[in-house]
Amino acid sequence: MINWYKKSQVSYRFSKFIREMEIDIDWDAFEENVEDLHELEFKAFKIQTTNAPIHQKRQENILKLIHEKAWDYFEHIRERIEWAFNKWENEHRTESAEEWSEMVFGTQELYGDQAIEMIMQEGIHWGQIHLDPRNIVRHVDPSIIRQNIEEDLYNNPEVYEYQIEGWLNEERPDWEDSGDTAVEYYQNNDLHDEFEEHFFANTDLSTYAEDHDMTYYVDSGTVKRAIAQELYPQYMNMWGGAVENIKEDIDKAVKRMKSITEDAPISEMVASISLALNVMHVGGNIAQDKLDYGSTFLDHLSNMDTEEWVEEVAQEFGV
Repeated sequence: MINWYKKSQVSYRFSKFIREMEIDIDWDAFEENVEDLHELEFKAFKIQTTNAPIHQKRQENILKLIHEKAWDYFEHIRERIEWAFNKWENEHRTESAEEWSEMVFGTQELYGDQAIEMIMQEGIHWGQIHLDPRNIVRHVDPSIIRQNIEEDLYNNPEVYEYQIEGWLNEERPDWEDSGDTAVEYYQNNDLHDEFEEHFFANTDLSTYAEDHDMTYYVDSGTVKRAIAQELYPQYMNMWGGAVENIKEDIDKAVKRMKSITEDAPISEMVASISLALNVMHVGGNIAQDKLDYGSTFLDHLSNMDTEEWVEEVAQEFGV
């Protein structure tokens, strides 16, 4: 004899589960999306392999519904992961020194002192990679250095007090009798033009700028060229191989995800997502900040407590 009461209870559980699955997905919650996909895979497996007396048609219908919802999740998760991979690869272009400097500084305008501060404070030197601030000035056009020195000699001669004093000792040894400092004597006697001619006639501007760390004379474009010329070879020597290996792993993971079709088993969807997440993890959580998920998320997925899911399936389907 058929127990119609029990059958109606199961039917109600079916409809309840369907209604709950129709709730809109929060596409901004990456971790929750992946967890939900795992939950759908688990519940589909339990329903598919149960020995409980579920009507075949009902079983097929609910499995179809679960599969459709899983595909929705998978497509979105795949899209988010591909976006994160693309963003990371664009930030790690290493085919040329110029691309590498753009990777580091982007399009922002940076001048000498700012660039050095950014390198030292934000760790762009990557371990043993190091940029001597003086090396930047090697790439500055001497005419730019001359123009800036001319302005300093007129507006801030105290910067050159040592040079001015040495010149006065040679050219006007009695200057000390005035009681003035070297700079005061220089200014009071209007010696600007005379000293400037002497200074530029006897100074290699590039060497002088390098020796005196005149990074404040460096324009943004020069900074980027200097970064490329000074740091790129070091970077490639230390990290270039690792970056290329990560790119190869990314390519394999993306191809695996793209190979998944709508009629593929949910287990294959989950497996391809897991591969991509593992690539991110092994590469040093390379897209963690872009997808907003924790560094321990993979461990969490591997050790999720499924007891609650088992109980839900039992309550919803009587299995």
